[in-house]
Amino acid sequence: MALADMNIKSDDSSASPSDTVDYDRSPTIYLSDEQCKALGIGSPKAGTSVMVSARAVVRSVSTHADEASKGESETSVSLQLTHMEISAAPSSSASLYD
Repeated sequence: MALADMNIKSDDSSASPSDTVDYDRSPTIYLSDEQCKALGIGSPKAGTSVMVSARAVVRSVSTHADEASKGESETSVSLQLTHMEISAAPSSSASLYD
């Protein structure tokens, strides 16, 4: 399975190329100290790249439309992670913040 890029591109055509990278809006996983210990990762250094494999359950699906969407709707999905594995990223992996 190929990895999908979670970079959200700007719809603003006047935005400069450096403005189009928006990983801050990407899905984020928060792990407690106990969850880190269960995964065997302890307290990794900020900026460390890791590989995440996970199984999730779809908890909800919602569709939203408003006047500005001109009749088009947006769908969002809420996932609950039920199983996860974290391992060191291959050295050729690019960082989200390169």
